[in-house]
Amino acid sequence: MTVPQSTIELLKLREGFRSIPYKDTLGKWTAGYGHLMSQSDIAQYGLKKAIPQHVLEAWLQADSLDAYQAALSQAQAMRVSDPRFIDVLTSVNFQLGTAWTRKFPKTWAALVAKRYDEAIANIGMSLWMKQTPVRAKEFQAAIQRLRKAQGGP
Repeated sequence: MTVPQSTIELLKLREGFRSIPYKDTLGKWTAGYGHLMSQSDIAQYGLKKAIPQHVLEAWLQADSLDAYQAALSQAQAMRVSDPRFIDVLTSVNFQLGTAWTRKFPKTWAALVAKRYDEAIANIGMSLWMKQTPVRAKEFQAAIQRLRKAQGGP
């Protein structure tokens, strides 16, 4: 399976890029396009110098595939096939992890039940909104487009 280029471009835009490892907002070592470094990554590449571009691109491909597959599964559970929504949902999975539905069970339940206003409101009150408002608002906007496409106000 290949991740669509539109999805990769959105991830690159939202994640930013650093070839030298840094600590993310949760204090976890990260490099490339938001790749959380494993202990073996750290042992192999260290924390002080740039990681080769081909390695960073390989990490992006692997990480984005996991997020994309999770998004496809979630979209199927929601009975949604809009590729633009799936791009944004992939970004959510990439940032929050593929288990985000367990971290935000009320939002996930609202999405599956097509209670889009409730899902949008839940996101608006989340810590995620405070930490990364651009990403959270992008998800809200994608949900709003779903609502409108399905005949909502």
